[in-house]
Amino acid sequence: MVAEEIRVPEGFDVRYEIHVQEDGRWTIYTDAASKLRAIEEGQNLLASGKFDAAKVTEDRGQTKEILVWHEEAGNRGDKAVTITPVDDSPVCEKLDDFYGIEARLLMGRLFRPYLDEQGLTPIELIHDHTNIRTLKRNDDLCNQALQCIGGIWVKKTGKKSLECMDFLDKMAGQMVARAETIKDLDSYQKMFKEGGIKKVIEAAAKEKDAGVRDYIIRGALARQISRSADWEGKLMASVELAEKAKDAAALALLDEAIAEVLDSSEAAQEILGFQRNLASALQTMVQICAGTYSISEDTSAPLERLSALMGRNAMPWTQMVLMERVGRSLSGIALLTKGAREDEQDAFRELIKHMIGNKLFANSGPLCEAATLRAKSVLRDEYEDESSENAIDSMISLLPAIATKLGYLLDLCGTDFGAKSQDHIIACLANLLAGVTSVVQLVEYGTSQEEIITAAAGIRDRLLKTGLPEEWRQRFGKRIYDLLISHQQNDGKTSISPAAKDDAKVKKVADPEKAPENDQEKDPANGEGPVPEGKKDAKGVSDEPLARLEYDEGDIIFREGEPGDAAYLILTGNVDILKKAGDAQVVIAHVGQGAIIGEMALIDSEPRMATVRAASKTAVTVIPSKELKIRMDRLQKFDPVLRRLVGMMVQRMRDSASTSVES
Repeated sequence: MVAEEIRVPEGFDVRYEIHVQEDGRWTIYTDAASKLRAIEEGQNLLASGKFDAAKVTEDRGQTKEILVWHEEAGNRGDKAVTITPVDDSPVCEKLDDFYGIEARLLMGRLFRPYLDEQGLTPIELIHDHTNIRTLKRNDDLCNQALQCIGGIWVKKTGKKSLECMDFLDKMAGQMVARAETIKDLDSYQKMFKEGGIKKVIEAAAKEKDAGVRDYIIRGALARQISRSADWEGKLMASVELAEKAKDAAALALLDEAIAEVLDSSEAAQEILGFQRNLASALQTMVQICAGTYSISEDTSAPLERLSALMGRNAMPWTQMVLMERVGRSLSGIALLTKGAREDEQDAFRELIKHMIGNKLFANSGPLCEAATLRAKSVLRDEYEDESSENAIDSMISLLPAIATKLGYLLDLCGTDFGAKSQDHIIACLANLLAGVTSVVQLVEYGTSQEEIITAAAGIRDRLLKTGLPEEWRQRFGKRIYDLLISHQQNDGKTSISPAAKDDAKVKKVADPEKAPENDQEKDPANGEGPVPEGKKDAKGVSDEPLARLEYDEGDIIFREGEPGDAAYLILTGNVDILKKAGDAQVVIAHVGQGAIIGEMALIDSEPRMATVRAASKTAVTVIPSKELKIRMDRLQKFDPVLRRLVGMMVQRMRDSASTSVES
């Protein structure tokens, strides 16, 4: 039956609800942002054996239910195990790529029902000839996987479907052949007792082929993990080896193995054990990642040992898997506490506080998106409509520092939610950056000068790489660039604008008759004091006074899109900087005496990126492009490092603009 077309209400986000049936009663368990993720979650719930059936429906704000997927638990014994559809995949170019951690995690998610049924992790599947041969013989399951991944590769690479499918089938055959060829790993496995995984790595080093060498190491590790039949046992086998590991290579391998175990929903439920509510489970995972989880003193429970291990070592893959699980739970609709509204809000705020405090909230667009989706329903007032704008504002208010707020908005830019809320994100970024007076505000307290510059430049690069419109990326990037230059000019001691130091010199040139007598006696060849009439100084600065202009409140100094050949130093008064946002003009900054406006036109010869309007009676000095070039040449002589920094940042802005135009 063809479902009737239903129009999506404007501003309504399509969601996919996962329902479960227990004792003949259907209830909504959670929801997801994509169809594939919803089906995967439904299959995982059904695989847990706790429910009679599961289904996924599409919520478009309609009254009639749209059924997307449905399965009965009673049918599972009669039905062949199927794959779990995925919507992304790394593109592997050679055989060894299929053994990497990204490919293994993909296999885990793709074959999740099969692996959970067999009690296997991906590393055990592909490094044991019996396991991988059994899977390869399941033609239906393998064909489903080939079609799913092949379709993704076609979109990513532009290659023909048949070419992708043939390559995948060929690589699958080679993986089976390798497992058949290198199956005598008993001697390597025995080495774990003698010296742990390091001993295995040293013994395998004699192999000339890097792919074979890595296969032997991972294969021996897979054998060690397979000695335990339950998920907790597999986890502890890896944790115990990691606790004894002394070098980074060994720890990296074990980090991957632990991540594979915890990536299974069935394994995570078994290992986490009883949790009084969802908030408690999420807090536990956050604390494990932070290395702070503890039940009581002098205990050595698996989770405590894993947490202690993560507290001592960097384990990026395990952290990623756990935090992705936190994100998926936050993006759903399952209650955090099943208590009063205030309890839900308190639990959410506490969770965000812990993630921020343990630096687990940064550089993760999906996690920021998930938290914002949760805030959309939890942090709104009781009778207030769910609004994306209000959710973003609520999240910003929860974040303690400007740097954290800025990072959150940049992470959100790269998500589907952020794309739909782009105008509001632009307004929030503009408001944040307008209130920043020094790059010191963009980093943590106590950061060194070198780290301040590196961090601020990194934020600027992130801004330029977002999916925001080019003019906004350039405007925001320029703002941070100005702050960096100001910080350098003032030796990291003040937050004066880049023009502040030159203000006095420019005024002297504009009004030479007002210069003090002692300044008149200084040697112009050294750039000190005004230039005698009819002369040029040794740097080539003209004796012509710079023009002075005055504007009344409301006057436009220049408009967005106009060509620019001059910058302006504000002598008195203040101005508003406005930017187009749709049909509206948004004030993105408010600057006053000592600031320079319009300087971007002198750097890249591009049209004006914003409109500047006098907010009060304002006087400015006009700085032609030639004058800036003279000053930049002077900077090259007296501070070549700073001059190079200026050149580097301008070039990055040009490169970013070129890339945007080409794309």
